[in-house]
Amino acid sequence: MIRLVLADDHLLLQDGLVDRLQRQPLFEIVGTASDGETACELAVTLQPHVLLTDITMPGMNGIDVLKTLRREAPEVKVVMLSMHSNKEYILAAMHAGASGYLLKEISSMELVRALR
Repeated sequence: MIRLVLADDHLLLQDGLVDRLQRQPLFEIVGTASDGETACELAVTLQPHVLLTDITMPGMNGIDVLKTLRREAPEVKVVMLSMHSNKEYILAAMHAGASGYLLKEISSMELVRALR
């Protein structure tokens, strides 16, 4: 079972991700957040296997969340799910220690495969 925390400031997208991923027997959603601070707190407290997070969120952005987790919860893998396809965002995420970078235009099955 892969324990996930999902973070996205768009609640409709967050609800859709929860609904889609909960239908997979491989995943357990242990928390959701709509801002970076909450995502960071949940990842540190709940110790999921993976934090799936947006980059652009209110307050602390996904890159800052990732940097904080590398210090405070290095065992939590962080996968970015973003609308930003430009090289600067991708490289910033990878240099900060992201385990993956996915674009929001992927299908739900591609997301499931990537998280496995």
